[in-house]
Amino acid sequence: MEVINYKDISSDNWLFGKVKEGLHDDISFARAEMVEGISTAHFHKNTVEYYLILEGNGILRTQKIDGEEVVETELEEGVLVRIDKNETHQTDSKKGLVLETISIPAWTEEDENESEVNLFKNRNS
Repeated sequence: MEVINYKDISSDNWLFGKVKEGLHDDISFARAEMVEGISTAHFHKNTVEYYLILEGNGILRTQKIDGEEVVETELEEGVLVRIDKNETHQTDSKKGLVLETISIPAWTEEDENESEVNLFKNRNS
């Protein structure tokens, strides 16, 4: 058994906010404090991600790599979203968005693939 207290883990600054990570075997957990604005669209070839929204709100847009239509999901406290392998995803953090990500198998930098598609390019909001 391994126990980790998030209070004891230092935050890394990423482009989209601060991230705390733990438990990197077959599954990983990361808490992200998103900065307001639009993140970089990306996808994972090997990882399924779950986003559990803890605080704040925003919008998540997803699109399968094969070019299916863009799906928009409102993010608010309590929402749990599954993002499949090869599904481009991008968030627009509106206010204090804090989320827990669960990645199966564990997240790796090599599996983080930037997308050429901007899912918010033609938004009407």
